[in-house]
Amino acid sequence: MKKIAACILNYIRENKYILLALYVPIYLIGFFTIEKIVGDPSICWITDIPAIDNRIPFLEVFIIPYMLWYPYMFVVGLYLAFVKNGPAFSRFMWGIIITFTICLAAFLIFPNCQNQRVDLEALGRDNIFIRMVASIYAVDTNTNVLPSGHVMGSVVAWWGSLEMGIVKRKRWLQWLTHFLMVSISLSTVFVKQHAILDVIVSTVILIPLYFLLYKGGFRKIGEAIKRAFAKKQEA
Repeated sequence: MKKIAACILNYIRENKYILLALYVPIYLIGFFTIEKIVGDPSICWITDIPAIDNRIPFLEVFIIPYMLWYPYMFVVGLYLAFVKNGPAFSRFMWGIIITFTICLAAFLIFPNCQNQRVDLEALGRDNIFIRMVASIYAVDTNTNVLPSGHVMGSVVAWWGSLEMGIVKRKRWLQWLTHFLMVSISLSTVFVKQHAILDVIVSTVILIPLYFLLYKGGFRKIGEAIKRAFAKKQEA
C-alpha cells in the first residue's frame, strides 16, 4: 500500500493538473448544500414554457442516455487525466469548473424549478425504464434546473472526447461520442428532468466558453491584460 501511495503522490507531483479534479467533491458539497438552502419548490421561479414543454412527450427509454451521463463524464476525464496530456485534461476540467460554478451561482442567486415531471403511476404502464425514471425522481428533485448541469457536462465531455487519440483514430467512436452528447442533452427534456429553457440557457453559456477554452480566448485575454498593464507602467 505504501508503494502504491508513493506512486500516486509522485504522479501528482509530476502532473499537477490532476489537482483540478479536486473541484468535483467541492461542487458536490456545494450542490447538496444549496439544495437544502433553496430547494423549496414553493419559492422557486418556474422555468417551464408550457407552449413548448407541454408538447414534448415523455419517453422513458431516454433514461438510458440520461444515466450514461455519469460514465461518459468519468471515462472521458479518466482518459484525459492518465492517457492524454495535461493541456487536454486542464481544458476539460476548466470547462467543468466554469459551467458547474455558473450552475451553483444561478441556483443560489436565482432559485428555480420545473413542473414537467409526470405522474408515473398514472401512466398505466410499468417497465424497467419507468422504474429507472422513478429512482431518479426519488433522489433528484425538480429544483435547481437552470442551467442544466447534464447538458453542459455532456457537451464539455464531448469536447474532451474529441481530443482523445483513440477517438481521433476511429470514426465509429467519433459518431458514438456525437450520439452520446446529443442523446444525453435530449434525454433531459424527454424524461422531464428539465424544461426546454434550461437547455437553451445552457447552450447560450456553452458557445462563448468553447471559444475561451479551445480557440485561445483565455490566452488572448491574458495577453490583452498584460499589454494594458505594460502600457500603464510606461505611462
